[in-house]
Amino acid sequence: MELSILLGKVMGFYFVVMGLALLFKTKVLQKSMEDYINDAVTALSDGVFIFILGLLIVLNHNVWDNSWRVVVTLVGWFALIKGLIRLWMPKSTMNAIVKTMNNKNIYVIGGLVAILVGVFLLFQVY
Repeated sequence: MELSILLGKVMGFYFVVMGLALLFKTKVLQKSMEDYINDAVTALSDGVFIFILGLLIVLNHNVWDNSWRVVVTLVGWFALIKGLIRLWMPKSTMNAIVKTMNNKNIYVIGGLVAILVGVFLLFQVY
């Protein structure tokens, strides 16, 4: 339970901060996505980092009960899968994703969802 609370706090604050960034720093994030696909080393290291982070969460917090702690587990699984996808995704697919990410509505929706998840987690752990 202590690990759940720690991870809930970290993820909660992370989601709130990143959600706000998605809402208020859209142009900077759009530019960074364009730069991201043109730097193979960054894309590879990012994929490795996200995969390891997801793997650490899944191996240490694979909780499937009827509580808020499942959200922490789902975030871990999402990170694990996202890391694998980033490691193996062809550049043409990344280009298509970046084109999709040029839509400001994606950032607004993502930001609002992230803030809601973050507030939910923080409410549960405090």
